[in-house]
Formats: sequence, structure tokens, C-alpha cells
Amino acid sequence: MDTKRLVSAQDADITIQSSDGIIFKLHRHNLATHTDAFPGTELDLDTHGDIVHLTEPGCVLEIVFEYVYPRKQPKLNNIDFEILMSVAEAVEKYNVFSAMNTCEVRLSEILPEHAAEILVHAIKHDYPELIDKAAIHISRIPILELVGILPTHCIVPLVRTLGLLGRL
Repeated sequence: MDTKRLVSAQDADITIQSSDGIIFKLHRHNLATHTDAFPGTELDLDTHGDIVHLTEPGCVLEIVFEYVYPRKQPKLNNIDFEILMSVAEAVEKYNVFSAMNTCEVRLSEILPEHAAEILVHAIKHDYPELIDKAAIHISRIPILELVGILPTHCIVPLVRTLGLLGRL
């Protein structure tokens, strides 16, 4: 896929800059129809010349923006785990609906590696099947390590589930 064509459109009406300074020239219509975080063309916003600054690095946004154009969607098979997690977080943040399932499936395929990180993501974004799959793989992780990784609201249920409440 020619991502340069996607992120540097000649007729773009919005310019986005990543946290590391990469410029993306996109179409508001595509962002509006494929996300729930960007205003569409129905709002009379003159974004020509203005730059929208996002907190994600260019390597993450480049993948995310591939999902806002009507093309074959990337499978995310050959990217590092850290990039995949950043993409998964970004598609949740910007509600890039067409990418959410792909990220969930890919994270599921990676298990049992990175089970704790995947569990945290699944809990945060309410993916029950992914929670179940990841939870199976954390049973051998030391409880103190888990307590340092999991969100605080998950610690007591985890301790109850593991039957450790009476031993603390």
C-alpha cells in the first residue's frame, strides 16, 4: 500500500502533525466517516493552514490513518508489539472503528506473550473475550508484578479470583 499517497493528499483539507513532527495531509470527510473523534466537512471549519497536533508518533499515526481510507486494511502482522499496542490505544482514543477488531484479533494472536499488557488493554477498553484469553496466561506471573501492572480497580478481583484474600 502506498501510504505516502494516503498521508500527503494533494487535495487535503486538514493537516495533522505527529508528536515527532511528521506531517499528514488528510481529508476531513474520511476522518469523519471512519472515526468518531474528528469533525466532518458539515462543520464550516477552515482548517487550511492550521495544523492539528496529536500526541502519537508518526509511525503509529501512519498505520491508524490507513484505516480511514477505502482500501484494503492492514493486518498488523509484522509490527513490533510496542507499536501494535500504541496503534491499539490510538484507534480506541480516536474511535477508528474499522481498526478496533483488527487490533483485538492481533493482540489475541500474540498471546501468551505480553499477557499482562494485553489484559490491561482489554480491561481498559472492555474486550471480554480478550480479557478471558489473557487472564488464563497471567496465572504464572508473580502477584507483586501483576499488582504493579494492573489498574487499581482490578487488583481486588484478581486477588479474590486467585484465592489469596485470606492469605494477605
